[in-house]
Amino acid sequence: DTYLLIFRFQPKYEVNSLILTQLLPAGFEIENLRLKQEQMNELIPEQFIKLASIIDPEHVEIRDDKLIVAFSETQYSGRCVYACMVRAITRGSFEFPGARIEDIYKPETFARLATGQIEVK
Repeated sequence: DTYLLIFRFQPKYEVNSLILTQLLPAGFEIENLRLKQEQMNELIPEQFIKLASIIDPEHVEIRDDKLIVAFSETQYSGRCVYACMVRAITRGSFEFPGARIEDIYKPETFARLATGQIEVK
């Protein structure tokens, strides 16, 4: 099974460069990570596209247990959205860690999501 992860954010303050980190639970791997804006337009539901600008990352790093995405400071003009695909490779019930986004140069400026549960059958 593949799942689409959609990250929406809107900085309330002026930020320099942002870094998004999404830890992955055991049994998941990143799939088709380097999506371009045109490809995201096809994957992201229309209600998200209407409300936010799809942004291309400046840098993407793939690790076994996490996704790290860096966005440059020139891209923020309101609400932003980024998406990636993950593949479930193991059945079971997993705790899915919440994503974290922060200003690279001011780590005290950050946001994070709560941890959730996911079941793969």
